[in-house]
Amino acid sequence: MKKLKPLFTLILFSIFALNATPQTEKGKFILGGDMNFTQSSTSYSDSPSDKYKVVKFTAGPGLMIARNLAIGLPFSFSVSSENQNRNTALLAGPSMQLYIGKDKLKPFLNGGIGIGLAKEEYIPYGSTTQTSKQNLFAYQAGAGLSFFINNWLSLEFQESYSSVKYKPASGQDSYTETGWSFHVGLELFL
Repeated sequence: MKKLKPLFTLILFSIFALNATPQTEKGKFILGGDMNFTQSSTSYSDSPSDKYKVVKFTAGPGLMIARNLAIGLPFSFSVSSENQNRNTALLAGPSMQLYIGKDKLKPFLNGGIGIGLAKEEYIPYGSTTQTSKQNLFAYQAGAGLSFFINNWLSLEFQESYSSVKYKPASGQDSYTETGWSFHVGLELFL
C-alpha cells in the first residue's frame, strides 16, 4: 500500500490539473506571494565588493487590467547576513506581469520598482554593534513559468535580476546590491 501512495497522489493532482483553465481574464483580482534565495554581490564606492546570501518573502494584491496583463503592489521583506553583519529591509512598489499564451502552462515576463527602508546592524573591527538606517530604491525584471493547478490557483517559477540601492540616512556612502534570484510562488485568482 505504501508503494501505491505516490501513485494515488499523482492521479489526484492530475485530475485537478486537467480541470484547470487559466484565469488571466480582465477584472480578476490576484493575491500572491513568493519566496526566494539570492546570492548577491555588493559594490561599495570605497572598498572591494562582497558576496553574501539573502532570503526574501514577497506578497501582495494585483489586478488583471487586460487579458494576460496584471498590475500589482507587492511588499517585500528580506533578511541578509554576512559574517556578523545583518540587514533587514522592507520594500513596496508597483509591478507589472505579462502572461503569454492561453494554456494551463503560461510563460510570463514581469518587472517592478520599489522604495523602502532598511536597518543594518554591524560590528566594525574591534568594536561593539552599531546600527544604521537606510533609504532604498530598487528595480527588478524577470521571466518565469506559471502552472495553473485549477481555476483559481497557479504555481509560479521565476528567475529575476534585481538591483537595490542603499542610501544611509547618516550621510555615509551609498552602495548597490545586484544579483540573480530564483523565486517559487503561488497566485490566487479570485
